[in-house]
Amino acid sequence: MNPQISTQLMTLSTLLVLVQGLAAPDRHPSSEKTSKLTYPIADTGQDRCFVARAEIAFPKQGEDWYGQDAQYRTRGPRYRDNGDGTISDLATGLTWQKADSGKAMDWKQSLAYASRLEVAGKSDWRLPDVKELQSLVDYDRAPDATDGSKRGAAIDPIFDFSETKSWFWSSTTHIENAGAYYVCFGQSFSARRQGGRQVNAHGAGAVRSDPKTGDPSRWPEGRGPQGDEVRIQNYVRCVRGGGATLLSKGPRHGAPRPAGGAEPLPEALRQEQGRQDLKRRVRRSRAEIR
Repeated sequence: MNPQISTQLMTLSTLLVLVQGLAAPDRHPSSEKTSKLTYPIADTGQDRCFVARAEIAFPKQGEDWYGQDAQYRTRGPRYRDNGDGTISDLATGLTWQKADSGKAMDWKQSLAYASRLEVAGKSDWRLPDVKELQSLVDYDRAPDATDGSKRGAAIDPIFDFSETKSWFWSSTTHIENAGAYYVCFGQSFSARRQGGRQVNAHGAGAVRSDPKTGDPSRWPEGRGPQGDEVRIQNYVRCVRGGGATLLSKGPRHGAPRPAGGAEPLPEALRQEQGRQDLKRRVRRSRAEIR
């Protein structure tokens, strides 16, 4: 076997062993001293090679730019339309809601939507975690792809979606700011504008986080060094299967909440909201002076 490919396969095997979650058959030869594969990683769908700013033909081994994503095919195509409002992912074993929620909502509402959902006679639907949701991204598609034939939401067209520039909530919390992660299947905007238009700062496939509830207008300058747009209202596409087990309790909570009160915001998020409030007051004062 080619040494470069062999090294990459060994690295991939190590990563797969470390990830816990979805059960899958053991595809390793018995001679390999590795644990059973537990999380089949899906192919990105990308089929073209690029240099810094242009598409190129597949480079040969030893040439510059050799070894890109498109030159390796792993698991795909992998979807099956079950004809009952669900899509099976044959690579991961997950079953997805074919249609999305039809309207955007905050994170709390998204969890409630998933818990009430009944599709194809099943009621055990849930909001996907961020890794599950990311597995749906098709990196060969984007609303502003350089190839016009590839323009559209960054997801296989077997799925229905309400908006090409779609953003979807995951069930996973960002533990640094207590926001929730969402995945961009369209454009990932900054609040900043160039030529009167918002800047697509991160592109299709980006994973960002937002406050779970609240009014997006509180962050007119966005969040973070690139001024990421604060959305809060995102779509939902539910999932079931994957060997998920519902737990009745978690580890002990380190900091008790006030009786009958909401969980306090992390200090970093309180400071950020304070800065945004100060900016609004400064702009209002300047406008009054003028």
